[in-house]
Amino acid sequence: YCGTGTSLVEARLAGMDGIGTDINPTARLISLAKTIDYNLNRLTRVTEKVLSGLEDKIDSISDYSGYSEPEKVSWKQLEKWFPKKSIGEVCCAIEQISDIDYMRGRLFIQVALSECLRLISFQRNGEFKLYRIPPEKRDLFYEPLLPKLRERIERNLTGLRRFVDSVSSDTSV
Repeated sequence: YCGTGTSLVEARLAGMDGIGTDINPTARLISLAKTIDYNLNRLTRVTEKVLSGLEDKIDSISDYSGYSEPEKVSWKQLEKWFPKKSIGEVCCAIEQISDIDYMRGRLFIQVALSECLRLISFQRNGEFKLYRIPPEKRDLFYEPLLPKLRERIERNLTGLRRFVDSVSSDTSV
């Protein structure tokens, strides 16, 4: 089982080929994003474009009106875990990401976005189990998505650059 791919990353760093599998599709997606080769110049341009597009749009978002309800989850279910404004910001980010024609760039940014979801949700961070903040405190809760997304993209780009400098291009996972 590959989990989120740390062992696969370490295999490549050690000059070894690796094979990973996992029943969890999200784990497989994250593993793929951490271990594939990227065109760093293209990836940097794509991330700058997405962040710039979000900057232009995100301030005007107050809720999720104007977006189509997702197929597998209802607005009502999402409102149990996120403020309406956060749901709208995530919808806007997903829209920006879906416009990317560079599949690897889209994957890279999707993983960064997925890291932000817990941080902007009603989830009490620092807890092992899934506990939400009490309903009476939810009206006052809001964490902006864009700074967190920007921070994760920049951190992940820095890590990717170090990985590219350290890994043998002769390896694969």
